[in-house]
Amino acid sequence: MTSFEPDSFGEIPAAAEPRFVEVAVDNSIECDWQELGERVQMRIKAHAECRSINSRCDRILRTTALVASACTAGLLMSTSTSDDDDGRAQRAPGQLFIWEITLTSLTAITTGLINLFNNAAQVQRHQEVIDRYTRLKSKLDIARRDPTTSHSRNRWSELRSRYANIQMSGVSVFDHVRDKYKINN
Repeated sequence: MTSFEPDSFGEIPAAAEPRFVEVAVDNSIECDWQELGERVQMRIKAHAECRSINSRCDRILRTTALVASACTAGLLMSTSTSDDDDGRAQRAPGQLFIWEITLTSLTAITTGLINLFNNAAQVQRHQEVIDRYTRLKSKLDIARRDPTTSHSRNRWSELRSRYANIQMSGVSVFDHVRDKYKINN
């Protein structure tokens, strides 16, 4: 009789019995992967919303400056000064003069706001951060599905470090967006 055949009583010898070894599974790493993925996704959404706000503000300011500038030019052309019979220059009527000042001021203010806020550059910066977070999210998803790295604390730490580097890039989100997506640095 071999050690794997049942003995005369129908029992399997102790040497042939299967042994179950308990393996400690680190469930916390799975939670960490999931939490990091959720954080990255929230950052992507927050920066996308900020990009949209900056883009909208940029378009509003630029359109306002363009319209005000065009109206000012049109008003100045239609009310140009002319000489009267005595050779003295005549000014536009008082109400038109106020419109000229108002439109010129509006053009100057909106142009100044465009330069001050620099929304177009902010749109670009938010897009760059979104791209970096998207690449990180892709790497996170791949590492999470890969059995060789899904339980690796080192790989998680490496990707967490990349997340921190992107986060510290200096591109902030608006306070109301931060509250909406529950982002607290």
